[in-house]
Amino acid sequence: MIGIHSVFSNENRGFIYNVNTDISTVELYTWVYSILTWKRDGHPLYLYCDDKINEFVTKYGFGHLYDEIRVRNYDNDIHECFWSYNKIRVIEEFGEPVCLFDVDTFFRNTEFTKLQYDMITYHYELWDSELKDKMFNRKDSLKNLSFYQPVDDSVEIVNGSLLIFNSYDLKTEFLRNAKEVVDTIKTIEYESQFEYDSYTIFMEQVNLGYLNNKYNCGKVSKRNEWGNYRFNGDEPFVHLGHDKERLAHGNPQTKERYVHIIKEKIIELGYPEFGKLFSLTTFEGDKDQNSLIPQRVKPTARNMGDKISSELFTKWYGDNVKTLKDSRFDIAIWGSILGNDIDLIVSTSEGVNISDKELEEFMLLLHRSGDYIGITVEVLYTNNINYFREFRMENSQKVKEDILIGFVSESDYEPNGELRTVGKLKFYEGPFNDAYYKSTNKHDEVLFIDSVKDIKNNDGYTHFSSEVYNTIYERFGIFSMLG
Repeated sequence: MIGIHSVFSNENRGFIYNVNTDISTVELYTWVYSILTWKRDGHPLYLYCDDKINEFVTKYGFGHLYDEIRVRNYDNDIHECFWSYNKIRVIEEFGEPVCLFDVDTFFRNTEFTKLQYDMITYHYELWDSELKDKMFNRKDSLKNLSFYQPVDDSVEIVNGSLLIFNSYDLKTEFLRNAKEVVDTIKTIEYESQFEYDSYTIFMEQVNLGYLNNKYNCGKVSKRNEWGNYRFNGDEPFVHLGHDKERLAHGNPQTKERYVHIIKEKIIELGYPEFGKLFSLTTFEGDKDQNSLIPQRVKPTARNMGDKISSELFTKWYGDNVKTLKDSRFDIAIWGSILGNDIDLIVSTSEGVNISDKELEEFMLLLHRSGDYIGITVEVLYTNNINYFREFRMENSQKVKEDILIGFVSESDYEPNGELRTVGKLKFYEGPFNDAYYKSTNKHDEVLFIDSVKDIKNNDGYTHFSSEVYNTIYERFGIFSMLG
C-alpha cells in the first residue's frame, strides 16, 4: 500500500510544523522511526512538503529514506486556521488504496493494510455535547455548508493521524467537503487557541465522522485500542499525539528512556548506514546524552595535548604555513578543527617523486608541529587524496574500497593487521573502513564494531569502522585543502 507523509510549515503550529522552532529529539526520532516501520514491510512511502520542510529533512540526513519527496508550495487563498488542509489534499494525487499518516506515529506491524474497509482511521476523539455545541453547532458559518448536520452525540469526531481510503468515491467526497469548507469560510470566531483549531478539526475530523456515519464505511478503533506508545504493547499503530507534551514536560527520565529506546530501535532497523541524524542530536563528549557509546578509556601510544582553540589553531597554522605550503605535497584538514587534535591528510603532488626518507622526514615534521604549543597533530599519508575528498564530500561507501595509508609510529608494536614499516612510518593497504582497527596494537584487546546495530551493550574500549564512526558523529562534508 502506498503511504504518505504530508508535512507543511505553518507559523501557528509548533515543532515539525514550524521549522523556525527547533524540533524535539522525541519528534525527530519518531519521524524517522515512522518511515522505517512503514517501509519495513515493503510499502512505498512519499513525502509531500514545502521547501522549508524539504530543507529540514535534508539537513538531518533522512530524506533519502523516502521513495520520493514531492515539493508542493501551495499558494492558498484560505484562512490560516486551516493548517491541516495542505496535509490532506495531497491524497488526491493517488489512486486507492492509499494511507496518509502523521510523522509522530509508527507501526508495530502493518497487517491492517490488508483489510478491505472503504475507510480505516485511528480512533474517535472524546468530545462532550457542550463542547461540540460551542465549537460547531453555534457557528453560522459552519451551518451554511452544504454537508453540515448538527454535531450531536451521533456524530463521532475521528482522529486523523491515520487515514486509509480503499474507495475512490469516499475519498473524493471527503476532499470535496474539505475544499468547500476552506473556500467558503474566510473569517472565524474564536476565544482560545483550541477554538481557533476547531475550524480545521471540523474540516478534517468532523468531516470524517460525517462520512463514517453516512456510509458505515469502515474500521475505527476504540479509544486506546491502538496508539499506546509503550514499546511492549500489542497495538499495530502508535500515535504520540498529546503524549509529546507529556514527554516534553513530564518526568525527564521518561523522556530520556523514550529517546534511548527509539534510537536503539532505529539502529536495529539498520539506519543510518551513513547519515547526519545522530551526529546532529548526539554530543560526542557528553556520555550522559551519548548513551549508545560504551563508557571506555582509550589506550593511546601518544599523550594527547590540549583541546584545540581558535587561538591555538591560528598560532599553529601561522608558525607552520611554510611547511603546509610545500609544493611537493597536497595537504588537507579532514576532521573538526576545534576538537582534541588537528587531523591532516597528506599525499605527494601530481608528478612529484620523493624518496621514503624524504617522506618520513616530512611526516615527522608535521607530526611534531604542535608539540611546542602543547597540541596534537595527527597526520595520515595516502597515495590518493581524492579518495578522501570523495569519502568526505560525496560517497560514504568509498571507505569499502582499498587505499594505501601511512602514519607515524615513534615505537614499534604488534598490530592487528599486516603493516609495512619504513623507518618511523607504518603503511597499511586495504579498505579504509577498518584501517584504524588493523593498525591498533594487538595487545590492547580492542573490540571492532562494523555495524551500528552492534554498538550498544559493549564494554571496554571499542574501535568503530569509519562508516559507523561517521554515522554517530558529524564528519561528512569536512575536507579542506591547505596551501
